[in-house]
Amino acid sequence: MLLSWDGVQPNTWLPHAESFSQWVYTRVWDFAPLRSVGALEATAQEITAADLDALGQLLEARPVTAATQQSRRFAGPGDNQRILLIPPFAAGCGWSVYFWAPTDDLLVDLVTTVRSVLSIRDLSTPSFEPDDTVKRALERLSG
Repeated sequence: MLLSWDGVQPNTWLPHAESFSQWVYTRVWDFAPLRSVGALEATAQEITAADLDALGQLLEARPVTAATQQSRRFAGPGDNQRILLIPPFAAGCGWSVYFWAPTDDLLVDLVTTVRSVLSIRDLSTPSFEPDDTVKRALERLSG
């Protein structure tokens, strides 16, 4: 599956997913960590191949997509815990790390698991009005 950010220039079409089905799957799967009021975000300055392997030992890998670099996905049991790793778009920037889970217990467990592998910066919420799950998880993680 090819993707173009402007759709006009012939050299802007880049490989993004192995198939249209995989592209649709990842768009739906990514909604919760990227757009939900129940999500957390952080930054990791560097993520190595060893870090990705370690996450793969702790969580289940999901499809990888690439526009210019590879975005990685990992999940807990039943996809009730999700982490989306988006590589830096510019030099000096870190990886964007998005977390999602339906309960504060699962969200705290996911962040704790990922922190055992990645050095992530402060957690925040991408939502203007985070839900109670995120508020409780942030309180527990900061204490």
